[in-house]
Amino acid sequence: MFPRGRNKLNAIDLQYNMISTLPNDMFSDMPALKYVYLAGNMIAVLPEATFQPVISQLFHLDVSGNSIKCDCLIAWMLQLKVPFGLRGNCYAPKALRGKEFDQLTRSDLHC
Repeated sequence: MFPRGRNKLNAIDLQYNMISTLPNDMFSDMPALKYVYLAGNMIAVLPEATFQPVISQLFHLDVSGNSIKCDCLIAWMLQLKVPFGLRGNCYAPKALRGKEFDQLTRSDLHC
């Protein structure tokens, strides 16, 4: 997805770009990546496979202001034990709209 040299990137800022989906290989071969900014897009799903290559090395992930559906497909985020800043909130379902990710419990997430 990214050009040569991506293995040296330490930050990606793709805020406010009307991105709606994230490919599974988006963060592959990025051992130096520490900061990901995806705020203000139209992302509805945060696939675990997309973030798996970098999640343990991130210091900050911002997905706030998206159309994220908080269901069982984001349950993987609740299990994260890494010390980094995670900014994001639910857009759907309506009962969870506006709820921050760090306030979610497994019982909130249904499929």
